[in-house]
Amino acid sequence: MRVAGVVINPGSATGAYSSVTYDVNPSFVLMDIDGLHVVVYVYELIDGEVKVDKIDFKKTATTHSAH
Repeated sequence: MRVAGVVINPGSATGAYSSVTYDVNPSFVLMDIDGLHVVVYVYELIDGEVKVDKIDFKKTATTHSAH
């Protein structure tokens, strides 16, 4: 059996402090889920401008039979 998954890290809407790097940008994620179709919108504030990326995920319906 094959299992597919998506991991989403929504970031930090406040641009939270990081001890690793100083270039942390405020960001957040919105997800629209409709059956087998998922649309993810990633909002990020970069140099005073809001950047929006749209990512589409579509899964095909499959039927599994038990033996």
